[in-house]
Parts: sequence; structure tokens; C-alpha cells
Amino acid sequence: MLLDEPTNDLDLDGLDVLEDTVRRFAGGIVVVSHDRAFLDGTVDRFIELDPFTHEASMFAGTWRGYEQERARRREQQREAHDRTSAERARLLAQAREIQHQSAQGVAKVRKSGEPSNAIVFAKTQRAEGRGAKAVTLRARAERVEVVERPREPWVLAMDLMPRALGGESIASLTGVVVERGAFRLGPIDLEIGRGERIALLGPNGSGKSTLIAALNGDVPLAAGTRRIGSATALGTLKQDRTEFTGDEPLLGRFRGATGLALDEARTLLARFNLGADDVTRPCAELSPGERTRAGLAVLMARRVNLLVLDEPTNHLDIPAIEELERSLAAYQGTLLLATHDRRLLERVRITRRVTLGDGQGTAGSRRQP
Repeated sequence: MLLDEPTNDLDLDGLDVLEDTVRRFAGGIVVVSHDRAFLDGTVDRFIELDPFTHEASMFAGTWRGYEQERARRREQQREAHDRTSAERARLLAQAREIQHQSAQGVAKVRKSGEPSNAIVFAKTQRAEGRGAKAVTLRARAERVEVVERPREPWVLAMDLMPRALGGESIASLTGVVVERGAFRLGPIDLEIGRGERIALLGPNGSGKSTLIAALNGDVPLAAGTRRIGSATALGTLKQDRTEFTGDEPLLGRFRGATGLALDEARTLLARFNLGADDVTRPCAELSPGERTRAGLAVLMARRVNLLVLDEPTNHLDIPAIEELERSLAAYQGTLLLATHDRRLLERVRITRRVTLGDGQGTAGSRRQP
């Protein structure tokens, strides 16, 4: 059974079913996944493809064990590189010093005014003999095989610091009802205070993305009111990543969303691994991962103080997910996070959980201790 990102768009119940299915399956399974909790619970062997050499390395064990072993191997390679490069540099420096001393010795003999040609010849031979040792040392240095330094993969470098933190009450939904065909969400009461870090939870179909759309003002309200504080800078990464679709080139769409100058926009997109060739492509040609990184770049450029993330780890690789976690840990604004990524929920500080009922369209909440 071949599974390519099977956890994307699954809720927690779906993840339980998937993991149980994988564990019970009697045949072999090859899975491509960036869901670390899923990998930890289901996989017993890892094949890592090097992004530079495109060679494969293997590890048997758990995901946590693989992370530790990968770090150990990289540290060993780094130490071997430092040791072998230092040894080669030492031999070459020694050879240069001896060669310098030899040349000085020959020059000194020639300037000595010694009348005996035999003595001059003997001293010159001794000085040049020391130079021959330098040749031997250089040959030894060339035979030292310098271990290649481990090449660092691209790492997402995010800084989500807000311009200002906003007022005490940053946003609210009061008695909000949203109707989409047969689906009805609400009535919902949700008060978001300054500095809160809210996890928005619930099964698929419970209305998490609809609630976020109501908060953004993207859908009409059948009832209730939406209020955004005057000092609130709201920024959202939508689950469907529709911010970057259509035929407009990425660079133009990004500049329109951020107001950045051309060079500033190119520089920031490059930090999200979207280079010169990528920024001229139509948005419709971007991969889901590229659209996700572009959306995060918009939020970073705008320095929002109410950050709303809807399944932000979908389509990101593991180094990018880990950098997102570090950025969220340092973020001082207000956070509303909808995710089924269990490891992300473990590692991001949450002050309150808001859970939407299965098909009920009602919200309950409790504060984290």
C-alpha cells in the first residue's frame, strides 16, 4: 500500500482510523508524510532522500529515534570535516613555513660573500634540502581526504512579531449564524482577548473554516454581529490557500497583498524558498506547499497582531513545520489556530481551546490550566 500524505485534511477521529488501519495492515506499506505523530506511531523504518545528492540513507526505529540519529550523524560528519580540514591546513601551513625558511636560507648564502664556492654550494644544498621537505608535506596534505561539511538544507526563517499588540478586546463574534446551503453554524459567541492563544478544534464538517471566514468577513452573516478592534491587524492563512490562485504572477499578487517594493518583495519571498524563477510563475502553477509558504510570507510582511492559521502545516515539510513552531513560540500577538497536527498542538502554547460540536454548529470553550 502506497500512501502519499494520507493525514492531510483528516480530523483527529480520521487520524485514529488511519493509524489503526496502517498498524493492522498485514502487507507492506510505503508512506510519504510530514505528520510526525503519525510517523512515530506507525513506521519502523525511514528512508531519507538527500536534497543535494539525491542519495538515500536508511534508519530503523521510531521517528524520535530517527531525529536523534540524524542529528548524531550530522554532528559526526561536522566533526570529521573540522578534523580533516584542520589537519590539511596544518600540513600546508607547515609546508609554506619550511619553504619560506628554505628560500631565506638560500638568499642568505648568496649574500654572505663567502669566497669558497664549495662552501656556498654545500650551504645552498642544505637550505634547498629543507625546501624538499616542504614538497613532501604538501604531498601529505593532498592525501588527506577532507570529509565534506554537512550541507544545511533550506530552512524557513520567519519573524512574526506584530507591530503593536492591539486593544484588550481584539475581536468578537456575537450571536453569529452562518448558513451555507444545508449547513448552519451558530449561534456562536466568541470573544478574543489580547494575547490569547486559542486552539480551534472539532471534527471535519463542524464549521472551523466557516467560523474563520465569518471572523474575516468573507461570508455574509445570517444573524449576529462581527466586531474587529480598531487597533487589530487581522491576518489569515486559509485552509484552501485561495490567496494565491489564478493567472497573476506570484510576485504581483504578493506585492498587492503586502505593499512591499519590488526588491523587498523578492528578498522576503526568497526567505521562504521562492526564488527568481518561482516569483514570475502564475499563482495557479504553484504547488500547495509553495502557496502555503507565500501565505506565511504575507503574514510576516504585514506583522499582524491577530494571527489566524487554518491547518498551517498542510503541505509544509518537516523543517518548515519546526520553524513555524519556533516562530509561533516567539509570537507576542494573539493567535487563533485550527489544526489537526497533534505534535503542533503539543509544542505551541495554547491558553484556551474552542471546540465546535460534530454537525451541531455550536461552540464550547475552556481555558487551559
